[in-house]
Amino acid sequence: MGTSLAILLIIASLVLLTGVLALVAIVLVAKRCRIAQKPSHLDQKEEVDGIDPWKEAGKRMKSPFDEPS
Repeated sequence: MGTSLAILLIIASLVLLTGVLALVAIVLVAKRCRIAQKPSHLDQKEEVDGIDPWKEAGKRMKSPFDEPS
C-alpha cells in the first residue's frame, strides 16, 4: 500500500508540474504576441488618397453595368 501511494503522489505531482509549465508557456507566448501585434502609425491608403470607399461603392451600385463587356 505504501509503494502504490508513493507512486500515486509522484504521478500527481508530475501532472501538476506539467500543467503549471503549460500555463507559464501560454502566458509567455501571449505576451510576445501582444507586443508584436501593436498597430503601426502608418497612414491608410484611403486617407492619403482622399477617396471615400463608401462613396465609391455607392457609385458602383447605381451604375447599370459594373464591368466592361
